[in-house]
Amino acid sequence: MGDILTCEDLSYNHGLTICYWNIRSFFNKFEDFCHCVNASESEIFFIGESWMTHFIDNDLITLDGYNLFRRDRDKNSNKTRGGGLLAYAKNRLEVTEKLEFSICRPHIETLVLQLKLPSVKEIYYIGVYRPPDGNVELFIHDLEVIMYSLTDKPNYEVNVLGDININLNKVRDPTVKK
Repeated sequence: MGDILTCEDLSYNHGLTICYWNIRSFFNKFEDFCHCVNASESEIFFIGESWMTHFIDNDLITLDGYNLFRRDRDKNSNKTRGGGLLAYAKNRLEVTEKLEFSICRPHIETLVLQLKLPSVKEIYYIGVYRPPDGNVELFIHDLEVIMYSLTDKPNYEVNVLGDININLNKVRDPTVKK
């Protein structure tokens, strides 16, 4: 993403608007992000490629009126920089992170949130990032496992949003990493 932040509404369901940004280094764009949030009507924001590390405290990136969910790239990814996912959800929403499905591996990073609305089915949002050099087959396998695990009960909805770095027009191309 360039220096100018723009928000694209990715989902409008149940009266909610959800945005996703591939921000490529969140901390140095936090002030710009705050301006965009204030100008937006979205209730949930996912941020991909946050490039956050455990050295940056949550207190430095909190937003009034929002809960922060964070999944930094860790040693399990075998990578030292980049990646990472963040999400902000308005305090009035009942949102929890599904820690057992929020993972960081060399081929996939996920941040999974569950939203509970009165008299409505369970709604899951899977924020996902696949590094460009990540194994495509392992990525698809792990994402399928997460999705099937979330959908093993009635009255559910799963929404996947993020950066998968797969050109579906070239999926059979031998240069696409398997």
